[in-house]
Amino acid sequence: MISKLTKEQEAQIEVYREKYRAIGLSTERCDRAKAEAAITASQEYLKLPKPRFIWVESPQQGLVQAAILAKGSDDVTEAEIKAQIAKASFGSFESYWVSFYAFIAEVLPVKHDGLINIVKDIVENCGVYWVFEGVVVISEKPKAIHMRNQKLHNENGLALEYHDGTGIFAIDGVRYPSMLEMAINSSTNGNKEQEAS
Repeated sequence: MISKLTKEQEAQIEVYREKYRAIGLSTERCDRAKAEAAITASQEYLKLPKPRFIWVESPQQGLVQAAILAKGSDDVTEAEIKAQIAKASFGSFESYWVSFYAFIAEVLPVKHDGLINIVKDIVENCGVYWVFEGVVVISEKPKAIHMRNQKLHNENGLALEYHDGTGIFAIDGVRYPSMLEMAINSSTNGNKEQEAS
């Protein structure tokens, strides 16, 4: 049993934190061959058949495709599309917890069965995805991520933007459904700051 880390092991914590933070914030296009290989490996690990892949440009498109597959029909409702949010796997965005297990598997003297290598490949190469029997819907990573103080932030447009123009509006980590609402909130906060001074 490990009761205490060595200084060398402690020094690796920051290395892993920064490495996986960069993975989580990556805006590089997915390497589709590597992404498909990683998810296929995860299916094989679970003794499931090799899937076929449907690639989309954003999670928004992925939600629609996932809803269509779940229902078996193109006639899907907004509620059916939203229901797929809870069924998504978040690919590179899950790097925060993968860093913990990668550190344990690679730095500490413990045994592991190789699953961590599959999970690492997924977070390094995949955007948000949905797994169905024999089919995986997988989205590209974001085109741009704008942050301030480690929170999503962009006063002039999408804070999290995908190649198809969809994404998330946010100021200081607070999400807004539209640019208009974001501008109103920004203006209101500015007036409050002036009143306070």
